[in-house]
Amino acid sequence: PGDAIPTCPTGGDTNQQCSGHGTCVRGGVCQCFGSFSGSSCALQTTEPLITSSNTSPNIQISIITSNTPSITTSSSSSSSSSSPSPSPSSFVYFDLSIAQLQEYDPLLQQNISTINLADIVFSNVDTNSASTFVNSSDSPLPDKAFGATLPNNSTFTAYLWQFKTQTTYEFAGQEISFVPHTIKYNFEIVFWPFQSSHNQLRLFLFSSSSSSSNSSSPSSSSQSVDPITGNVQWTTLTLNGASLYGRYLDYALIDDRSRKINIQAQDGYTILTIPFFFSRATVDPDYTILLSNSYSTDSTSSQDSSSPPSPSSSSSSSSSSSATNGGRSNKTTPTMPIAVGVSCGVVVIVVAVISLLYFKRKRFLTKYRKPKRREVP
Repeated sequence: PGDAIPTCPTGGDTNQQCSGHGTCVRGGVCQCFGSFSGSSCALQTTEPLITSSNTSPNIQISIITSNTPSITTSSSSSSSSSSPSPSPSSFVYFDLSIAQLQEYDPLLQQNISTINLADIVFSNVDTNSASTFVNSSDSPLPDKAFGATLPNNSTFTAYLWQFKTQTTYEFAGQEISFVPHTIKYNFEIVFWPFQSSHNQLRLFLFSSSSSSSNSSSPSSSSQSVDPITGNVQWTTLTLNGASLYGRYLDYALIDDRSRKINIQAQDGYTILTIPFFFSRATVDPDYTILLSNSYSTDSTSSQDSSSPPSPSSSSSSSSSSSATNGGRSNKTTPTMPIAVGVSCGVVVIVVAVISLLYFKRKRFLTKYRKPKRREVP
């Protein structure tokens, strides 16, 4: 019935719908409040400690994750009892690294050349140079910028933001919203000497996790893929209740024009495939640290392919690619990824179905239409 009350995933300490941090909307999905996220709104953004050097755009993100007391058992001659005692602080570390640039020939399906960015020494550059692709006058300039001239004489620049408050940012014709404490990169490649205009440039990004606790549980990872484009939308890397969510916009600035790009995940890497360009290409990923209410994973049985995947559904691994939401719409916010993703996905599916039926009908009429009889004079 149209008036039926929707049922949404439950979670949190009170086991309420949407964990008490969101509204259950049509379709049984949670529209989360404020800085809460996840399929049951049981995850919340937290301010991380970011460590970086002056010679590399790679960063390490540190999170304190211990707030649950450990259990110690004391025994006597008459009885034994268990009592909680505070556990020492435990840290989770997420490492984000820019691994490789690779020119790729899609016709021959082979690599043409590779540059290992881990071997490149970067230097600090002027953050004002980001104004070439920050389209909105009120969009903030980056906190840091790292640049280097590569062995093939092209240049690679990495810009880094850490948003303290809710922020709106415009890139490649897309208006994007960020919750507080979001970490955002922007990578710019200039004058790459392509050997052929048919070739592509692939940027490899890698993430891993570790913990200061000796009793740490294995990390887990998962991803969400757009069923229409096949692009990776969201990926998550979770360890000890802390999750690193990444988003990737599947639009890039190619020679200052907005164009679609391909985003895939393979062997722990996230691969952004950029089409041929003459002068400049710019891509725009971002990352958010989320914590569950009790530093445990956000366990739900209901998920949607366009929402950030729940850590409980992921498979165990020691490292993961950090990408996400390549399917962002013109107005996107990570606090409501499910509602936005569903509405955009439905529109795309309806258009695709209508187009498919139209072309099938046209082909049928063309094939089986009876020829007109000629009148014999």
